[in-house]
Amino acid sequence: MLSEALGKLPANLSVAIHLIYFDGLSYEEAARVMGKNKKQIDNLLYRAKKALRELLGEEGKELI
Repeated sequence: MLSEALGKLPANLSVAIHLIYFDGLSYEEAARVMGKNKKQIDNLLYRAKKALRELLGEEGKELI
């Protein structure tokens, strides 16, 4: 379910989620990889989690 929802996100949101939560990078490391600053990574993660909550609905609330 989560994998399918991640596939529906815009690429930059999906990449940010993968780098932080699956690859275990810090915000600074993810920012370097994506060519962004730490605040931009924070914003991307906020938007990604919000979008995932909407896509997953009630069933996915515990996942996020």
